[in-house]
Amino acid sequence: MLGLNSKKLRLIRLNEEHFKLLFQDFRKLEKRMDAFPSKQEPTNEYLEAMEVSLNEGIRDFENFQWYAPWQIIDKKENQIIGSIGFKGSPNEKGEVEIGYGINEEFQGLGLATEAVSVLSRWAFRQGTVNTIFAETKKNDLASTRVLEKNNFKHVGKKENSIYWQLNR
Repeated sequence: MLGLNSKKLRLIRLNEEHFKLLFQDFRKLEKRMDAFPSKQEPTNEYLEAMEVSLNEGIRDFENFQWYAPWQIIDKKENQIIGSIGFKGSPNEKGEVEIGYGINEEFQGLGLATEAVSVLSRWAFRQGTVNTIFAETKKNDLASTRVLEKNNFKHVGKKENSIYWQLNR
């Protein structure tokens, strides 16, 4: 089980066993990750996104690590509080896109900022990533602050989205 640690968080990347538990019984996944049961169950939208990640990772199995999401575990509460990951393997320019989400009751505590920092450092250490991109909705001030605190630079707008990048 691959994990990353920071002051307040543990990040654990989903493997094949974790994906099975995620779809079958989230409580068993929490137990497998040595986390207490959380108050929030995964949403259908989240499970659909995880299914897409799994299928994409299977299609590009050599690069599975770039499709598998990481569960974010708050050390203080010892609960899964969200997830973070990349939307595919680095392209020929060494670019990847990051995405993340934190359960509502844990928002505003700096935990998403810390998770983005940890996973961005991990990505740059892999040696194949030069740039990390992110997309936020124009009205999502919380995600904007997360990216700004991690030194992402605003690189464009389109309709309801703002685009960001962080260079190595």
